[in-house]
Amino acid sequence: AGRLGLGTSTPVVNLHVVTGNTPTLRLEQNGSSGFTAQTWDVAGNEANFFVRDVTNGSALPFRSRPGAPTSSIDIGANGDIGFGMIPTSSGAGNKELKVKSDDGAGKYGQFTFVRGVNDVFGIGVDNTNFYIFGYDLPAADQNVFTINRTTGVVTINTSLVVNGDINCTGNINGAAC
Repeated sequence: AGRLGLGTSTPVVNLHVVTGNTPTLRLEQNGSSGFTAQTWDVAGNEANFFVRDVTNGSALPFRSRPGAPTSSIDIGANGDIGFGMIPTSSGAGNKELKVKSDDGAGKYGQFTFVRGVNDVFGIGVDNTNFYIFGYDLPAADQNVFTINRTTGVVTINTSLVVNGDINCTGNINGAAC
């Protein structure tokens, strides 16, 4: 049927590789055509599916763990990137990064920036608010800034303002800043 089996006499796809530990496909550019030599391995096992940069210390720049849900990372035909969702068209020339999640505690679409173990800053949305939050602040997991999705009321957690001022232009509660 035009199928090639390595380690199996009954291949079910065009190239079917079977082994007891981490079946691997190696892609090697040897430099013979004047291009820099580079070797990549594409492999999978019980722990992850991965791409290994063999030439550069066997780093694993891409990994997917078993059981990852459909569309964990999804790149649309228009270039939009979805995490946990299929990205939808956003119009010509616009590129979007879309995040869909549910941590089970009511926070959805959370996007987090991490530096170190506890130095975390993020943005997100839940059923009530859009919010900016931080960890490793005076108290852990504090919302710094929220906007109520229904009323539009903006709340700034002033207990987290340290040695600084809150500056604004325009009005606050109808009065000039």
